[in-house]
Amino acid sequence: MLLPCPASPALVASFSTWRFSAHNPPPHPPADKEIERLAKQEGKLEKELAGLQARLSNKKFVDKAPPAVVAEVQGQAADLSEQLATVREKIEKFRALA
Repeated sequence: MLLPCPASPALVASFSTWRFSAHNPPPHPPADKEIERLAKQEGKLEKELAGLQARLSNKKFVDKAPPAVVAEVQGQAADLSEQLATVREKIEKFRALA
């Protein structure tokens, strides 16, 4: 876009910058790609959680392992459960948008 320069009658080029706002949000990856990525992450978390739950359901592990180790595994399982719930919520949100 060419605008007249206030100091002279010559024309100067005007460059605008691209700004993101609520009316002009930044571009996002397509919903189906994001769902695919989150589904992969969900599978990983489910596998890890299943492994921890298997350890905790093993009576020999619980009996022989120090209480601190059992508590640590329980904490890891709780963290993974929270992460899994968050990923599942995100998947549902993206499915609603698609």
